[in-house]
Amino acid sequence: MGANDIVSCHTGEHFINLQATTIPLNSNGIIRWMMNHYGHKGYVRLAFSSLPRVLRFSLIAPFLMTSTLALADAQDTVNVIAGLSRTMDDNFFRKSVAPVSETITTSYATLSVNKQYSMQRLNFDYTIRSNTYQNYGSLDSVNNNYKGSWAWSLTPRLTGTVSALRNESAIAFTDATFVAASKTPILANEVQNFLMDWAPQGNLHLLGGFTRTVSLNSSNFFPDRGNTTNSIDLGIKYEFPSGSAVTMMQHQREGEFANIDPSLPQTFSENETEAKLNWRVTAKSSVNTRLAFVERMHDQYSSKNYSGVVGDASVSWAPTSKLQLTASAASIISVYQSLLANYARNNTLSFTPTYAFTNKILVTGSASISERVVEGINETETIENASLGVDWTPRRYVSLGARVQRMSRTSTTANRDFTDLMTILTANVNF
Repeated sequence: MGANDIVSCHTGEHFINLQATTIPLNSNGIIRWMMNHYGHKGYVRLAFSSLPRVLRFSLIAPFLMTSTLALADAQDTVNVIAGLSRTMDDNFFRKSVAPVSETITTSYATLSVNKQYSMQRLNFDYTIRSNTYQNYGSLDSVNNNYKGSWAWSLTPRLTGTVSALRNESAIAFTDATFVAASKTPILANEVQNFLMDWAPQGNLHLLGGFTRTVSLNSSNFFPDRGNTTNSIDLGIKYEFPSGSAVTMMQHQREGEFANIDPSLPQTFSENETEAKLNWRVTAKSSVNTRLAFVERMHDQYSSKNYSGVVGDASVSWAPTSKLQLTASAASIISVYQSLLANYARNNTLSFTPTYAFTNKILVTGSASISERVVEGINETETIENASLGVDWTPRRYVSLGARVQRMSRTSTTANRDFTDLMTILTANVNF
């Protein structure tokens, strides 16, 4: 399958109305029925044939409960989305010399459930994703992701959420110190959260909750192998009639690293005090800011301790109904696990314009520059990133996309400079 296969077989103008159409009540029959009726849509045929068997079963599972297939709507309780993308990467291992090209095909299916019960709302999304590599088949992977939440309400003034999510994703080789082509680099994050919001009087809210985060990194070259963190979260929020809000939060965290090197810290504690402002400036503009002071202390190796001010700010402006401009800046402190390094400071500036050329065509651009300074080894590197993409929605249940992205890095460490160009083609079908 070449790059043109994704684009050339789409006309987007001859879809059949599937309302009240009877389909066979078995998985093979459903798939055959869909292939027959969508046969003249080459990409839809391609999407289904490219999905692994388990993905196809996940996709048609909701249809086994009914003999009538209806097109998806935003208000539907159950939605199913099938997607396919192809990425052409001309420097897959992010090397300064002798770059290697790779083509990655990603197929996925998502089951989404959204249900309101009186003052309660339940949401659940489950996605199974398959990544296949043209030249490095040993990196092929199937990822299982989910997120669910229960927005509960005992009274109009006592509300909260209970949520859980898991996200698995392939890690780029940006921080590779060697080519580990035989090991699938996967980053898995799990988050469980409970939050209570009590508004005893007026617009004042008292917040309290608990967050557990588990991060696991299967690669052996990333500067953070992962950790498990438990956090107690307490705060206060004031909402203005305009929709703006000011929030103060205190986080007390206890964590344990997932590294296997006894010469590195194993456990840590962390305090973070943060202030957030969500300001609705006008009907067309808003400002979101966060300022915090974070202090991390390691039970062993106090030389790895760090503290400092972190934060981010973003400004969004929609001068017209078709154009939206967003600018943001951020500065964070992150873990950098090595014998000589202590931590890394990451500073980022970005700009993202979006323009709705028509009600079916959306053009999105982005430009960013980020600097990472690694304390302890005196390493500074700068990454510049720019992209331009077009999304086309010929029907409300079909979307196509194309994006070109260029990234480059300059570093004070030898042999870490690189440039990379990626072309990404995508398509989604919403049932």
